[in-house]
Amino acid sequence: MPILFAYTAVSFFIMRLSKVRLKLACIGKKSIYVFSHMNSRTKMLITDIYNHASYRNTLFLICNDELTENDGDVKDIFDENYLSSANILFLDKLEVFDFVKIVKKKQKQFVTDICISRNSDTNICSCLELIQLYRSQANTENVHINVFSDDCDVDAAIIDAGNDAATSIRLIKKEQLSVYKMLMDYPLYNALTVSQNNLLHILIIGYSKTTMEMLKAVVWCGQLTNVVLKISVLLEKGYLDNFTERIKLYYPEILSGEYDINFSECNLDSIDLKEHLYSDYADANYIALCRDNDMENIQTGIQLRRMFYKVHGDYVYEPFITLLISNDALCQAIDNLGGQDLDYKLQPFGNEASIYCYNELVHSKLEHLAQNVHLSYSVITRPDEEFDSACKELKNKNARRTALRPYYRHEDKRKSNITAAIHLQYKLWELGFEIDRTEGTDDYSELTSAIHSKMIEQIAETEHKRWAAFYRTEGLCSVSVEDTLKEGYLKLSKGCKSELLHMHPDICEYSDISIRCRKMNRSDTTIYDKKLIEMIPYILNDE
Repeated sequence: MPILFAYTAVSFFIMRLSKVRLKLACIGKKSIYVFSHMNSRTKMLITDIYNHASYRNTLFLICNDELTENDGDVKDIFDENYLSSANILFLDKLEVFDFVKIVKKKQKQFVTDICISRNSDTNICSCLELIQLYRSQANTENVHINVFSDDCDVDAAIIDAGNDAATSIRLIKKEQLSVYKMLMDYPLYNALTVSQNNLLHILIIGYSKTTMEMLKAVVWCGQLTNVVLKISVLLEKGYLDNFTERIKLYYPEILSGEYDINFSECNLDSIDLKEHLYSDYADANYIALCRDNDMENIQTGIQLRRMFYKVHGDYVYEPFITLLISNDALCQAIDNLGGQDLDYKLQPFGNEASIYCYNELVHSKLEHLAQNVHLSYSVITRPDEEFDSACKELKNKNARRTALRPYYRHEDKRKSNITAAIHLQYKLWELGFEIDRTEGTDDYSELTSAIHSKMIEQIAETEHKRWAAFYRTEGLCSVSVEDTLKEGYLKLSKGCKSELLHMHPDICEYSDISIRCRKMNRSDTTIYDKKLIEMIPYILNDE
């Protein structure tokens, strides 16, 4: 009994001391980042946040139940001086509970939980546990959860099912995010030259997780007014059947004939590549190399550059070439390929430092633009006389926060807003503009005049085609008006869209929407396409 009493007393005081330590650590900290696991990516992200944020106002907490993942001991990842200077503390799961109680009382602290295990299933489970922890809070607007995932379709459904609180959850798939960033940094219209001003032939080479993401993205992102889109996918030998069968199962309407997509396979490290290039891809002007190995991508990229210079016999043909590179050092070295006097003109994307960084996971401009798109949609149906005042209201911080609550509630809607945000600069290009990234460039008068020109109807139709293409790449299919009015469909749908059946009646020709909407007793949804174009200056206004 004395031993048991002593053990209980010591445990109690240790627990109290732990709570006191945690409370003291949180004092004065405006931003707190909680990591589910310790690995090299965790260090990469902490280091970048530490370099961008004020260390006095920032605290890093790492759950130590499963501390390191295949990267050695904590001491091998962080030295002691760094641990103290960067305000890093290690927690066990009980302390995580204590931390949530502290967060409840301090709504001004911005808390970011990051589920960063290398195992996607572990991350999803960690996220669901966090949702349960925060669920009892009346207000969790200061809490954001980033979840790294491998299978967005399944994981999104699970997260949406658990997320009935106001917690903001962002699902992150590295391959998908890498492709989205590439489409922002290296827009597809870069390939359109004077000689090929209306043909965009995109060639995707290699078999990896990124290949499918690239195909899906270029289908919707390549929807441009008066531009013919052609997509070719060249896979490693032996993977063609598996790849196309997966598309037919999960994204059936991509291959319905609506889009010009061709598939083939060959040994990419043989003369077969040259033969395919000369016979089938001589007019390709945008190339994405997505092989599963960095060095293979570099080698194939150099070979392609040589081949394309000779493909027409005049040594001047230069398609835009991007290549998937995970290693950060290799990514930097590509800029110096050939020395100072020779440029292979290869554009790398997808390196880890561009994903696990402050500008992507904490202060993402793409995420911010997507939120502005969401806010635009929230006022589109307001009457014209209230429209300007509604836009001004959203400048108010509290009004903006309230309007953004549904943004993270459904992952597919969030992703839809992100894809619309990516395509903004493509619309600007069609109108004869580009984004000026220097400060103080906030005069939108010329852009506004161009938007209200005769082109708006054309670009609105293009926007609808982009939207329909995006949902097709998410696996949704069209459905007839007659079927949408059937009792069974109505029970399985929310409004007109059925998540379970993966169907939407607006996936159709732009000219058919008005008639369909009248038959279903709905307002004409083409207003969303037109108003989104008109609101581009508003969406960009605070960037």
